[in-house]
This record gives sequence, structure tokens and C-alpha cells, in this order.
Amino acid sequence: MSEDRSRPPSPLVEKPDFLTTENAWEFSNPATRSAYSHRAHYTQAALDILESLLPPSAPTALDVGCGPGDLSIPLAERCPVDAVDMSDTLIQMGQQRPGGMQPNLNWITASIEDAPLQGPYGLITAGESLHWMPWDQVFPRFAEIIDPCGRLALLSRHPAREPWRDELNDIVTRYHTCDDYISYDLVELITQQRYFHPTGDKMTSAEPLSQTLTEFIEQLHSRFGLSRDNMTAADAQSFDRDIASLMTPYLDATGYIQSGTRTRVVWGKINDTVAHRSP
Repeated sequence: MSEDRSRPPSPLVEKPDFLTTENAWEFSNPATRSAYSHRAHYTQAALDILESLLPPSAPTALDVGCGPGDLSIPLAERCPVDAVDMSDTLIQMGQQRPGGMQPNLNWITASIEDAPLQGPYGLITAGESLHWMPWDQVFPRFAEIIDPCGRLALLSRHPAREPWRDELNDIVTRYHTCDDYISYDLVELITQQRYFHPTGDKMTSAEPLSQTLTEFIEQLHSRFGLSRDNMTAADAQSFDRDIASLMTPYLDATGYIQSGTRTRVVWGKINDTVAHRSP
């Protein structure tokens, strides 16, 4: 959790074309929604980091692009949270989850650009969501509502080292429905474009993750580009068969796949110049 302010800026790069708000609506598709609950959790160590970043002057967190509350719900056990997502369907899912109606968890259906936010927030969190948003609009909004001592924290879930990873990635690549998908590094992009100055970066230790074969396949279908709603029925069935063939040898005696999940947390400051930029 060391802080580093000495990293030199890199050349500016463009945001990939497929990272649009329109594409983010895929997560509201019925098939994607039904698969969402099988995603890995954010680790307790990641939540500890977030709690430590909250300044006493502003103890409320804002979770942007909260979806059904994968991050908002456990974070609300530690501090007040305003959870914002443009999909009312996903927010309703979150409200129906255990812990989804905590008194200090405030759900807001809106885009972050238009949401009725009070602030100041001591912490703004984005769990696998910021890449879909229009940065030239949301970062000036962040600058308006964040406490002077506040931090922006970006979270992403990562599997622990797994022997099937390369073969799994090959299958995913074959069936992915986004033709213009390219790999990218969100932190690098928003740093190079002078929106964000990272001051800390931590990958947590792995926590156990136990899934049935069905649950393992379903969590894959919750990813962008793998929604059953965007695949042909034949491709979806073939994908499931290929994954089942790959993973069946890894089932234990009780019928579960035993693996692990880690969380990367990158935190820092919103650049001072953001508030003065024109969209």
C-alpha cells in the first residue's frame, strides 16, 4: 500500500472504441442479469483498504456503476454508501440481495453525470465500471463532489493462479461477441489522459472460491461479450460444452471447482486540472 508520486506521465492514448455507455447496457440483458450472482466476490482485504482510505472529514462513499451491489452492499457494512447505476433493473436486483436494504445504503438510479448527489464524498469507488463511462463528463463531476482529502479507488476481480487459465482464455476468445475488443489497462489510460494520479496499488491475497460447474459457466456468461442474449443459441450451447469439457477434470469429489479470487485496488487523486476542462 505504498504511495508513489514520482511516476512520469506516459504518452496520451485513446480509449478503445468498444468502451461505450451503449455497450454497458449489455449487463442489463435478462441472461446477463441471471448470471450475475455467480461472479466472484470482492475480498475482505480490499474492503479493509477502502475503509482505511475514508477521511474522518467525509465518511460517506460513492459507488459509481454499482450494478446489483457486488461492492456497495459489503462496503455499506463499514460506512454510508450512495450507490449509483443507470440501470433500475440492476438496482432492484441489488435491493433484493441480502444486505441490500441496509439503512445507510442509498440506491440511486441515474447516470453519474446526472445523479442527484450530495457530497462531499471521502471515497469514490468504481468496481469494474468506470471504463464504460464518458470520462470527459464523469471526472469533472467527481472533482465537484469529492472531499479535498478524498480518494478515487478502482477495483477489479482477478482469479488466483489456475492451471486451466490459458485454455479458458482461448475458448473465451473464440466465442466473444465483440468484434473490436482489444485489451487495455484502465489505470494506465486514465493516468495518461491526465484524469487520475494513482498513489497506491495493491493486489490482495487470494480468498477461497468454490463453484459448481454450472456456477462456473454462468459467471462467464455474466461477462461483457459472453451474454447468451448476444450469442446464437448454437454458439451458447457449444461454448458451454467446451467449458464443461475443460473444467470437468478439475471437479473435486464433492462436484466443486476449488479456486481462489483476488482483488486489485488502485487508489489516488483526481487531477486538479479536471474540474477546468471542457467536455
